[in-house]
Amino acid sequence: MRDEESEELLGQFGQWFVWESSSKAAELALHPFDEPPQVPPGEEAWKRLGPKIKNYLQGLTGAVQSLLDELECEKSFYNEAWAAQGLGSRHLSVASSAMVAAVRPRVERLKLGVWPTESSVLEVPPGGGRLIQVLEALDREASRHRESKAIFEPLVDILVPHVTAALTHSLNTLDRDITSHALDGNPDAIFVPLQPPTTIFCEAVVTLWRFIHDALDAPLSLGLPVDIVTSPFMVFLKEVLPRSSERLLRSCEKGEAFRMSSRAAKVAAELKYTNCQIDSDQEEVAGKADDTKRSGRSRRKLFTRADRSFVEETKNVTLEANLLEVNPQVVVTSVQQVMVRLASIGFCCGELAEVQAKLFKMINSGDDDGCPTARHNEARMLICEELPDLQETLLYQGQTLARYLAARLVYHELRSELFEKLYFKTPVMTTGPGSPTPSASFTPGSFTPRSATPGAATNATTGSFLQEGGALLTLKDVVLSRQNSFLSLIEQTPTILLVSFVGELGIELTHAWLYVIVDYLRKQKLDQIYDYLESDQEALSRSIESMMQMTRKRVQTTALGGLTHEDCRNVEKRLEEVQRLSQCLIEEIHSRTADELARYAAKVRGEADGDTFARERSTTPPPGVKPQPRSTSPANARTQSFPHGEVLLSPRCPSPQLPDSPDGGSSKRSAKQLFQQAWKATKRLGKGHKEKHEGHN
Repeated sequence: MRDEESEELLGQFGQWFVWESSSKAAELALHPFDEPPQVPPGEEAWKRLGPKIKNYLQGLTGAVQSLLDELECEKSFYNEAWAAQGLGSRHLSVASSAMVAAVRPRVERLKLGVWPTESSVLEVPPGGGRLIQVLEALDREASRHRESKAIFEPLVDILVPHVTAALTHSLNTLDRDITSHALDGNPDAIFVPLQPPTTIFCEAVVTLWRFIHDALDAPLSLGLPVDIVTSPFMVFLKEVLPRSSERLLRSCEKGEAFRMSSRAAKVAAELKYTNCQIDSDQEEVAGKADDTKRSGRSRRKLFTRADRSFVEETKNVTLEANLLEVNPQVVVTSVQQVMVRLASIGFCCGELAEVQAKLFKMINSGDDDGCPTARHNEARMLICEELPDLQETLLYQGQTLARYLAARLVYHELRSELFEKLYFKTPVMTTGPGSPTPSASFTPGSFTPRSATPGAATNATTGSFLQEGGALLTLKDVVLSRQNSFLSLIEQTPTILLVSFVGELGIELTHAWLYVIVDYLRKQKLDQIYDYLESDQEALSRSIESMMQMTRKRVQTTALGGLTHEDCRNVEKRLEEVQRLSQCLIEEIHSRTADELARYAAKVRGEADGDTFARERSTTPPPGVKPQPRSTSPANARTQSFPHGEVLLSPRCPSPQLPDSPDGGSSKRSAKQLFQQAWKATKRLGKGHKEKHEGHN
C-alpha cells in the first residue's frame, strides 16, 4: 500500500472515530428527551400542560448546551492532536456535524405537540426562547467548521416559521387591543402638555411608546434571538406609527391652507426674479410721467378716489383681502394643542432613533464576524431600510406641522396687525385748528367754522378737517410685542424640528411684510410707509437673529436629537437671502417715485394693466425730498404673549362706520358738505378782506 493510500485510510478512520465518539456523547446527553410530553390539540390542553412543557424544553436546552461545551473541549484539547494525524480542520467539522445530526430528530419531534403549530394556538412555549438561542449557537459552530461544498440546513429553521407566526399574532393582538386606541378620544383632552413648560408632549404618546418598547423587550426577555424578532417587530412598527402620526397631524393642517402664504411667496419670488429693479421700459414711462408733472399739465383734484376711500376706511384693506380667509376647520384647534402635537412628533422621532440604536447594537453583538448568519444580515438590512423610512415619514409630518404653525401665526393670528393695522392711521375729522373729532363719532351739522379772526379763517383748509389720529402701527411694534411669544414657542419646539419652525417663521414674516409693502405701493400710498421701512427692516433682522441665537444654543447643549450646526447654517442662509431681498426693495423705494413704484408693484403682482393706479397722481414727493413727518410709532408697545403656547390676539371688531346724516345721506356726503361749508366760509372771508383793502385805498 502506498503512503498516500495509507494516509487517506488513516484519515477516514480518524473521521469515523470522531463521528462515532461525538454521536455517542450527543446520544447520551439527549437520550432523556427522546419522548416529549404528549399534548392534545387545543389551547386549553396546551395551557394546562404548560409547566410540564417548560421543564422538558429547559432540559433539552441544557442537553444542547452540554454539546456546545463538548465541542469547545474538542477544540481546546484534541484539535491539535487530530491535526497532527492529518485531519486538520475536518476534526471540528465532523464533530459538529455529528452533534447536529443527533439533535435534529429531537427538534423535529417538538412539532408534534410541545411546540404549538396549529392556528388555534400561536405561542412561543415557555423555555422555547432559550432553546432557540442554543440551537442557533450550535448552527453557527457547525457552519463555521463545515467544508465549503457541504450543504447545511440550520436547526433553527425548523422552528423559525412557528416562532415568527407566534410573534406576529402577539403583536397584532397588542395593536388591535391597545396601541391602535392609544390616541383615540377628544383631541382637547388628549393633547395636553404632560408637565408644562418643560415637557410639552402629551401623556398618550408616552404610553404608546411604552407599549412599543414592551413589544420589543418581551420576546427578547424570553431569550429569542434579536434577528428572529426584528422582522415581525418591523411589521408592527410600520402599522402603528403611520396610523398614530395621522392623529398628530390633521389632513387640513398644511401651509397651503393659508392662501395668502402662497400669494406672498409668489410676490417674493417675483421680487427676487426682477432683482427689485425697474426695467428700461418702465423708466421711460416714468420719465414721461415726471415731464407731465413738471409741466403742470395734470393737476390732481383735491379729493380723488383714493382720498375719499381714505376718509371712509377704518383699517387697511389689501387688494386681495379675500385670500386671508381660511376654512374654519383649519384653525379650529388652539395653538397650544398644535404645539403639543408638534412636541409629540418630536418625541416619536427621538424614541424611534433610540429603538434603531438598540436594535443595531443587539444585532452586531449577537452576530459573529467570523461566521455571520443569513438571518442577522437580513435583520440588519431591514433596520437599515425600514427604520430610516419611518423616521423620514415622521420628520416630514413634523416639518409639515411646523410650516402650518408658522403660516398660521403670521396669516391668521397676526392677520389684524400685519394686514389691517400695519402702517394704517385712522383718519379723524376736526373742527378747525382746535381739537380733533374722530370721524367715527362725527355728527353732521354740528360743525361751525371758526371765523373770529381772518388769520384763523384763512387756515381753514382741507387739512384742518381731515387729519390722522391715533398711533401708527409699524412692523417694529409688532415684532417687539410678539418677540417673547415667539421665543417661548421656539423653546417648546422639539430639537429635531427646531430649524424647520424657525426658518419657516422668519420667512413667512418677511414674505408677509413684503406683500404689505407691495400692496401699499400698488395703491400709491408710499407716504404712509416711507419713514418706517428702514427701522422695521432692522427690527425684523434683530428678531430673526434672536430666534437663531436660541436655536444655536439648543445645538450646543443637546448632544443628540438630529440638530447640527450645518442645519443651522442652512436655515441661516435661507433667512439671509429673504432679508437681502427686503433690503433691496427698500433701497429701490428710496430711489423711485410713487408712480414708478406703483407700476413696478403692478408688474410684481402680475397684473395685466400696470397703469390703473399709476394714472392717479401721488402726493408722495420725488426721490431726494423727504415726505412730511408723521407721528412716531408708539414707544412703549404693550407686550403680548402666548400663555402656555396659546396666541392671544386682540378681538377682531367690525370696522367702525361713519354715522349716517340726518337727511338720510351717507357719511361721505356729509364730509363733502363740510368741505363745501368751509370753502364758502373761506371765500366770504377773502371777499371781506378784499373789500376792506379797497376801502383803505
